[in-house]
Amino acid sequence: MCIAVSTNSLLEFRGGPKSQYAILVGKPLRALDSFTMTFWLRVRNRHSSGYIVSYSVKEHPNIFYLKLEAGSLVIKIYNETLNVGPLMTQENVWKHVTFSWDSKGGKYNVLSDSSKLGQKGAGGHFGSGLLLPASGETTLGARSHYFSNQKNSGRWDAESEEPEQSLQMDLSHFNVWFTVLPVREVRMIMKDCHLKYCGTAIRWTDFRDGTRGAVKLRWPSGVYNRCFGEWTDDEVTCDRYCSVIKGARCREEMIENVHWPRTEVSKTVEVECPGKAKVDGLVATRQCQITPAAGNKGKWAMPVIDACLSSETKEQIIRARDLSQNKLITYDVIFPFLARLINVTKPTASHTPNDLSAYIQVAEFILEFQADRIRNRNWLVERSQNEQSTKLYPNSTDIKVFMAQFVTVFNNLLPGGGNEKAWKLTKPFGQSLVHLFSIMTTFVDIHAGVLLRDVVVERSAPIAANFSQVMSKTSMDQEGGPFLSMAIRMEVHFSNHSSTLRYPREDQLLQGFSETRAIIKKNVWLGKSSLSKKRAFVVTTIFIGNVSEFLPNPAYEREKKPTEDALNSALYLIRFFPEDPSPMVQRDIVTTFSYLSTKNISDSQCFRLQYEKIRKGFVYKFAKQNCVRLHTTISRAMCTCEDSGSFYGVTTDMYDPNWVEEKIVIYFMNWATYFGCAMSALCSLLGFCILVFLRTTSNTSSLHKNTALAVGFAQLSLMCGIDLHEFLIPCRVFTIATLYFILCLFCWMMNQAFHIYSVVTYSVHNNDEVEDGSVIKFMIMGWVVPIIPVLIGALTKGDKFFHKGACFVSWDWFLIVGGPGVGIVFVTLLMKVIALKEYMQSSYSLSEKGNKLVVNYMKAGRSQWGTVLAMYCCLLVALRLHSTVLKFLFAIFSILQGSSLLCFSVLMNDEVRNILQNTYEGHKDKEEMDIIDELAEITHTQAVLAAHRLSKQRSAEKEGSFLKAIDEHSNSGRIPSPTDSNQEHYSPTGHRKRGIISQIMDVMGRGDHTAAAMQGGFDSGGPRDVQDENAMSFLDDSGMMDTAI
Repeated sequence: MCIAVSTNSLLEFRGGPKSQYAILVGKPLRALDSFTMTFWLRVRNRHSSGYIVSYSVKEHPNIFYLKLEAGSLVIKIYNETLNVGPLMTQENVWKHVTFSWDSKGGKYNVLSDSSKLGQKGAGGHFGSGLLLPASGETTLGARSHYFSNQKNSGRWDAESEEPEQSLQMDLSHFNVWFTVLPVREVRMIMKDCHLKYCGTAIRWTDFRDGTRGAVKLRWPSGVYNRCFGEWTDDEVTCDRYCSVIKGARCREEMIENVHWPRTEVSKTVEVECPGKAKVDGLVATRQCQITPAAGNKGKWAMPVIDACLSSETKEQIIRARDLSQNKLITYDVIFPFLARLINVTKPTASHTPNDLSAYIQVAEFILEFQADRIRNRNWLVERSQNEQSTKLYPNSTDIKVFMAQFVTVFNNLLPGGGNEKAWKLTKPFGQSLVHLFSIMTTFVDIHAGVLLRDVVVERSAPIAANFSQVMSKTSMDQEGGPFLSMAIRMEVHFSNHSSTLRYPREDQLLQGFSETRAIIKKNVWLGKSSLSKKRAFVVTTIFIGNVSEFLPNPAYEREKKPTEDALNSALYLIRFFPEDPSPMVQRDIVTTFSYLSTKNISDSQCFRLQYEKIRKGFVYKFAKQNCVRLHTTISRAMCTCEDSGSFYGVTTDMYDPNWVEEKIVIYFMNWATYFGCAMSALCSLLGFCILVFLRTTSNTSSLHKNTALAVGFAQLSLMCGIDLHEFLIPCRVFTIATLYFILCLFCWMMNQAFHIYSVVTYSVHNNDEVEDGSVIKFMIMGWVVPIIPVLIGALTKGDKFFHKGACFVSWDWFLIVGGPGVGIVFVTLLMKVIALKEYMQSSYSLSEKGNKLVVNYMKAGRSQWGTVLAMYCCLLVALRLHSTVLKFLFAIFSILQGSSLLCFSVLMNDEVRNILQNTYEGHKDKEEMDIIDELAEITHTQAVLAAHRLSKQRSAEKEGSFLKAIDEHSNSGRIPSPTDSNQEHYSPTGHRKRGIISQIMDVMGRGDHTAAAMQGGFDSGGPRDVQDENAMSFLDDSGMMDTAI
């Protein structure tokens, strides 16, 4: 069992060349060896033919179907076909049809309104032993689309040549059960008006998502307008049935803009006042009473809604009622009353739906007062002849003033200008607006006779008697300021002097509705028309602007804006006085309407608004009989009707089954934008890498690193993803990433503004010392907060959040991410102003270093914010206007932004410069130490080697000189002693050592150090102790050589 009010719907098939059908989506069937199929069927033309339902699998297209052929039911299973006989003998009458089948023995049963259909309504051996395969396609209103596939592949049969679907039918409550249901249960299903029975195999609601083409899904179906009851022989209403079963109750009603629920007798219902806050505690009350007559029925008392009305509104109602009932009130009091009414009815957001209904009732009372005074006035008595009596009645001037004031009140009450919220809360939706239109029609009829009398009796010129007024409003929902809400024109014409009339006149242009106009041909008052017998007549035209949102088609749910047969034009009233020439020949009055919406619409139809006053209010409908659409274009429709005197308009389906949306693709990237984004990303990421490589630790460097990272990722995601139109998921991923990183960039620049302020304030109190606190708060603000608005927009708006022509945010929902961005810019500018003010007041107390630091921060923030804002403004405008120039500007500002970030983040960063300077000096000292150590090691080694070589040389020279001396003295007879030799050749000792050092240096090739060695050490080139040590070791070696010598 299932209970759902939404299932009370129907599928409307109108035949014709357009494809129209409904398929079962997402619910594959199992193999069927038996089933029962029930549905309600109504045909518009019993001679039309077409499919009711078909079932197909790929190998066996159209393996089963039910179809009508000129009113006869034809059933097919596999290759077996059965013509049951006449089923639909009447048009526009609902019939409940049941077909059950069992493969065992081929038993079947066909019921029409739970009765066996003809002689072939039951039997056997139809599809005996057959099985309907699983996972097929169930189609309502057409044969399966598998036929088209098979036709293209060459597989075709005789049935493929049959004509297209032409069956004009309404289908409702189609259900399928897996088993054969007994006739008794079928009758229960047919008589169930509470929609409790749903199929076990297929439910009626399963087709809701499978409608294709021109088929229309409508609510309510109209099948259960009356229920069938087994407890009595007569058919009774559902309300009566429930009252008998559950006790007397008052029916559910909507009156006085309040929904009154079904209530037991002797109980009082309290309902919150519409448009009022719940905290106010204001309620409307109504009592359910039992009728004194026989029968168990409930009857509502009059509702009490005084608590839902403002004091001003209640006062206006009381005064208006007194005016309409008191015959002795002078006429002059009406003008201050209308002036006050104009003031209180001005559209504001404070109005409630009950206030609007009360003001409409006040306008009705005022018209009753005006009609009584005009009707009872003796127009043959001049005002000067009977001054006392004319105080009670108006003259021509008074009537013109009254008309102007009343039209202003009428315009104030129309939707727009601020009262839209109150209009949307009116219940039943649309009836209050129709009530207002009826009042305006009465207004026209009352005053048309006065204008005609002025021309015919008073001999006034028609141009002086005519009345014309154009009214406009300003609405938050309208772009471009004021919009035209209404225009009225009442003209007097003579029958024998008038030609074709064209509206609007030159002095009454319909701004925003340039194609809305009317043409009245002279055939209307010539020839056999009733107006041809009149000397003069009055033509009234009233134009009502966009009220489509507040006047739904009553054939659909009134709480929602319908997508089918929806009002899509202004309303135009053409009315004649003293009587309407009805009926007329078509094309005598031709009205052209501009569409309010031209996107994705179809099936435009002309209608006239018909309404009738009932006890609960007004009922109305869009009557299309005798109205013909002559011509239609993409922006307008031309209509004509056989009668006049009503409001006319155009309805359209707010979708086109054959419409393919023209996708506007925006290609933002070109060589300039690629180069700009690449350079900006390169500079930013290079700055980030340098700061990471140098291991900077200050808060300033941390802010620069994260800002550079945000800029680089934002530019890369924009460059790589903005033109990925053809790939849905990557496009949306890059859209979210781009928006996220752009907001991250804004947040990190705001963090820099806060840091500048902290640097300024801390420098004032600590004289150059900058506080390096925790950066966790900056991390949260820079990387966590930006994801919130992006996710909110993507998750709540779905597909609407994304741009259709580029991988970017939609303009309709740009404020979701643009609003936080503007807020961040505002906060950043505010913090910079505060920091600048603090700096200007205390800059004298800072040292030169502190002032330089603050100035650098200010310059960096100024340049970065300027280039970032200019860059993204060019991006947004370029996406909007598709301008190549703006793309080049975006590239230029991107390069400037990246280069300025690199300059201020790296080159002008004090911490970076200190690290580089210390690193350079440390490398220089180390290099000098290495050179000195190497020189010392080389000097020592070479000195030892040279000493040994010199020692050998000295030994050889000494030995040679000694032998020579022996020879010389042997000749002289004296042998020299070593002491003599030393005194002659080696004395003094210090001189000899210095000579040895000099010779060693010469041997080593370091003669430039000889003087330093002779002076006892090196004065330059390295540490003194190392050099002295090398020199002393050398002197020790030379001493050893002296000893050896």
